[in-house]
Amino acid sequence: PAGVKSISDCAFQGCSSLKKVTMAGEVTSIGRAAFANTYALKEINLPDSVTTIKENAFQSCEALENIDLPENLTAIGAYAFQNCSSLTEVRIPDRVETIGAGAFRECRYLETVVIPYDVLVIGSDAFAGTHLKDIYYGGSKVDWTIFGSFAPSAEFIHYQCTEPEGHWYSDGVSATCTEAGYSFDGCATTLPRKMGILLKRLGVPVVTVITQGAFHRDPLYNMLQIRDVKVSAHVKCIATAEEIKEKSVAELDALITEAFSFDNFAWQRDNKVSIDVPFRADGLHRILYKCPKCGCETQMEGKGIHLICHACGAMWTMDEFGQLSMDGETTEYPHIPDWYRWQRACVRQELEDGTYGLDEEVDIAVQVNLDGVCMIGKGRLTHNAEGFHLVSADGKLDYKQSPVFSHTLYSDYYWYEIGDVIGIGDNEFSYFCFPQKHVSVTKARLATEELYKKKKGYDKKFEK
Repeated sequence: PAGVKSISDCAFQGCSSLKKVTMAGEVTSIGRAAFANTYALKEINLPDSVTTIKENAFQSCEALENIDLPENLTAIGAYAFQNCSSLTEVRIPDRVETIGAGAFRECRYLETVVIPYDVLVIGSDAFAGTHLKDIYYGGSKVDWTIFGSFAPSAEFIHYQCTEPEGHWYSDGVSATCTEAGYSFDGCATTLPRKMGILLKRLGVPVVTVITQGAFHRDPLYNMLQIRDVKVSAHVKCIATAEEIKEKSVAELDALITEAFSFDNFAWQRDNKVSIDVPFRADGLHRILYKCPKCGCETQMEGKGIHLICHACGAMWTMDEFGQLSMDGETTEYPHIPDWYRWQRACVRQELEDGTYGLDEEVDIAVQVNLDGVCMIGKGRLTHNAEGFHLVSADGKLDYKQSPVFSHTLYSDYYWYEIGDVIGIGDNEFSYFCFPQKHVSVTKARLATEELYKKKKGYDKKFEK
C-alpha cells in the first residue's frame, strides 16, 4: 500500500502461494530474504524508487521468469537472486555499483546479462552455476580486468556495448586513453570514472607526462598555424606501487583528477608567455561559439587578433598573453576557459529545459577496423536526449548511439584539412560527420558530456 517505505526482512519469506507482487512508488529498500522461497512468485513490479535489494531478497523464487530492476538501484545484495532458475536475461541498471557475492548463483537458465560501465564490484561466484552465452559490458576489455577472478565468464563478451541488439566488438585488443579527446580550451578534458579501481588492479607505478607550450604552439582552433613557442615536457611519478596499495580508490581518483587539473591559458598569462603573432585569434570562434552579449550562437568569427559577433557587433581583442578585452567596457569573460565553462552551463540548462537538439545534413566518412577512411556520401545527423542518430542519404546506413555510450565525444577542428568533425561509432565502424552548415562541434561535445552525466545521475542537478 501507499506509504510503505521498505519491505522488512523475511516479510514474505516462504509464502508458497504468492504469485504476483505490485509495490507503491515510495518503497526504497527490499529487506533480507524478504521474498525468499516464494516458489510460485512469477511476476513482481519493483518501482524506480528502490535503491537497495538486500541479501537473499529473492532467493529461490524459482518461477520468476523476468525481473525489471529499478533504474535508481545502486546495490544488489549477496545471493539476492540465487537459484532463480527461470530467469533467462538480466539487465543491470546504470546506477548499480555493487553486485554482491552469489547474487545470481545457480540461475541455471540465465543466458544473457547486461553490465553497465559503472559497476565497480562483482562479488565472488556472483554468476556461478549459470550458463551465460552473452555478456554485454559497457566498458572496454581493459576495464573488464578490474573484476579479476570474480569476472563472470560467457561464450561471448561484448565490450563497450549495453544493447544486445546494437553493435559490439567481442575480440581483439582494447586500450584506454585517459583524456580521450583533444583539449579545446586548454584545460583537461573530461576524465572517465573508475581510474582508481584500475590502478588498484594493475598495481604498477603511475607516471604522468605534462607538456607546457605544446597547446600554444599549435592550438586546435588556429587552423594548423604554428607559433614559435618553447615546448617542455615534465615527467612525474604521482604514485608508486606501494602507495597505490595503501591509498583508497577515492584517494587515487582525487590524485588523478589533481594531476590532470591544468589550464594552459592561465599558464601563458601567469608566466607572461608572449604570443604576438597577427593570427592568434584566427578560428577562436570554434571554441567560443556563443556571444555572452546577445546570446546568439555560431555568429562569432575569430580573425587576426579579434573575435567578433556578427549578430550584435560586439568585439573582443586577444592580447599577446591570451586574454580577451573589449574597448571601453569590461568583458564578462577575459579568460577563455571561463567563457567555455559558461557555454557548458548554457548547454546544461538547455538539456534541463528539454530544448537542446542537433539536426543537420552532414558529409559522412567511415573507417572500418581502424583501417583507411573513405567518404561514403551525405546523410543526416541528429543529437538529442536519446543520443546520436546517423542516417545516410540512401538509407543504407542507420546507426544509433546511446547517450551513455561514452562520457565524451570525439570532435575536432579542421580535421585533416577537410572541416570540423563529429566522430561517433563503435570499435568496428567509426563515422566522421562533417556538418554542411555552420554548426558548432564544440557544443555537440559539451552536450554529449552533460547528457551522459544527466543519464548516469552524476550531476546532482539532474537527479530526481
